[in-house]
Amino acid sequence: MTILYIEDDYEYHNMVDFMLEPMSVRVLHAYSVQEGIDILKSNKVNFILSDINMEGMDGLSFLAAIKRDKNLNRIPVVIVTGDPSGEKARYANEQGAVGFLAKPFTQNELVYLVKTFAILGDIYSTADSSEEILMRKKQKLMMMLAKNSLERNFEKAILSFITGLNEIFDFDAMAYYQRTDTGDYVMMKESGTVSFPLDLRAIKSNTTSSLTKLFESKTEIFSNDALSSTYPPVKVWVQKYNLNTEVLLPLLNLDDKDFLLGAGDNRKSLVMDGFFWGFRNGIFSSKESEIIKRLSVQGNPIMSHLMNTLGNKKLF
Repeated sequence: MTILYIEDDYEYHNMVDFMLEPMSVRVLHAYSVQEGIDILKSNKVNFILSDINMEGMDGLSFLAAIKRDKNLNRIPVVIVTGDPSGEKARYANEQGAVGFLAKPFTQNELVYLVKTFAILGDIYSTADSSEEILMRKKQKLMMMLAKNSLERNFEKAILSFITGLNEIFDFDAMAYYQRTDTGDYVMMKESGTVSFPLDLRAIKSNTTSSLTKLFESKTEIFSNDALSSTYPPVKVWVQKYNLNTEVLLPLLNLDDKDFLLGAGDNRKSLVMDGFFWGFRNGIFSSKESEIIKRLSVQGNPIMSHLMNTLGNKKLF
């Protein structure tokens, strides 16, 4: 992972190097905006961290300029500012800044920021220009998750994920279910043109055969045959709206060691804090299934980490 840090204060550059030394990241240092632009033209960068107040072109002018550059405008930009709620920060947000890092910042704050973008990976590149629209929709979803992560807002992250999946894959119904103290699961958020029936607002892990598979495997479940469901509330509902595709995505509780790597082969031993349940009128191709699985794997650590960061606070 490569970060471009633009800052005219040499002491901050030294501090960032020291704070990120334990992590496997590469930091490219620019001491002016122009130097940062030159670096961008010859290096692949995962995200940019830029101060606002600098001589010559400042951070806000740089942000506005980079968002007009078709070759660079997909790179996430985080603004460093002493006043994240001030007028300059509001302008930066309007210009497309993903988030803000308050100055002075701590090592924990910087590491959290870097972890967020390490999870997202290279989200702004595409190998096939014919996939431009799909890529932009995926990028929009991941950028919203990044913003929600930096805002420490779990509820927004959940809503961003389900609405983003709806926009990309045209789900008719998508919902998030969260585990309760009794071990049951309750619907917390939903999105789409078709509402889930009342009988599916609170469910147990073995309510349907697909849910049973989800809880046994702790991995993404896809079916192009939702109309064959034998569970009465689902059967009547999907037949009424001709919803022939079903998707289940787990939200696994990941600790710090799994945060960057994802669940990996350790899925079955993890606790499932929640899951996403989606239906649509239209079958899934293998490629679409792979894309959804990738988005699930990328988004899971961010949402799980947000839930763990908030602890016992009310999430909704």
